[in-house]
Amino acid sequence: MSKARPQNASFKQRMEIHKVLEERLHPCDDGTDRFRYEDGWSDERVSQSIDERLTKSSTATVRKEMFGELKKAYNVRSRHRLGGRITALENQLRRLLQLTLCADDAALVLGNNEDNITPAE
Repeated sequence: MSKARPQNASFKQRMEIHKVLEERLHPCDDGTDRFRYEDGWSDERVSQSIDERLTKSSTATVRKEMFGELKKAYNVRSRHRLGGRITALENQLRRLLQLTLCADDAALVLGNNEDNITPAE
């Protein structure tokens, strides 16, 4: 048996979508006016919870009208890359602090100042 033809939301379904969105969307606590879904929820899941024939764009339209854009979630790969970038920045900051706080000693260790670092005065 084939799946029923996708459909746009009727007014009644749009009201149901709004009700589910009110339950499953939560404001972000990052100072923005954006929302995020509860874990495991998405536009598609909201649509399917109301009627399997509803398209996810029906939910997206209602969500954007009532709540605006979603806050982008970091996926695991993005978190890993972000963690690597933070570690690299921490290492650079540590080196910068060592060179700044111990500029005279750093100049002695570096000898000819290969990194073109000017000691702090």
